[in-house]
Amino acid sequence: MNLSRITNYSLILRYLQKCVCVWFFCGFSVAHAEIITLWQDDGNGHDVADYFSSHYKGLHENSSGTIIADPTNQLHGAVHSINMGGTGTGSTEWGALRVDTSTHLLSYETVWSDRIVPGQTHYKFTADIYIPTDSTMRADDVVYLLIRFYEANGEFSDGNFINAVSPQYQMGDSGSWISVELEGVIPAVNASGNPVAVMQPIIPFSDFENDAADGVFVYIDNVKLTIDIPPSP
Repeated sequence: MNLSRITNYSLILRYLQKCVCVWFFCGFSVAHAEIITLWQDDGNGHDVADYFSSHYKGLHENSSGTIIADPTNQLHGAVHSINMGGTGTGSTEWGALRVDTSTHLLSYETVWSDRIVPGQTHYKFTADIYIPTDSTMRADDVVYLLIRFYEANGEFSDGNFINAVSPQYQMGDSGSWISVELEGVIPAVNASGNPVAVMQPIIPFSDFENDAADGVFVYIDNVKLTIDIPPSP
């Protein structure tokens, strides 16, 4: 028996086995979706690297928003503190936290990505909220997540937008941090049947009847809006 020939056969067999393993793992490796962040705010202010920041809108002169150290001492770092002071006029105070700057800012308070495919692209909007046990909320006051989907150049006044709304939280939910989520597929068309081309993410904190007492209404932290882009085939 020729031992050298057997040895050569063994080496060839090992080489072929390695080739098969490499082909198997490369050919069947799992491709993951790419996650694109459209808005992000962890309460620590402007993120210089990614150019994300927020601003408060719709607050009356007796109300304000500011960034403070987490008063709950639960490792949230800095958080948004929303102070509401109702004027008692009976009209609802529609305050909100909205996107200010973003690498995907489309226009004032709106975002988009040219990689979005309406009717297919999945979005996820998340935030942490804390309603203190001594919140100035009244029975009908709420805080929640909201996204408005518009056509190109669409406006709130035209009434053709589509809303996506998270569960709403009230005084009965006070005393602990709550992780709020709103997710789904970006609609293909708006209420008038035109292609969706604009997203407006909002966190409303609404004082119905404008009767909140002076003080903290809610704390907000870890705001994030992302979209999933499927891997290339």
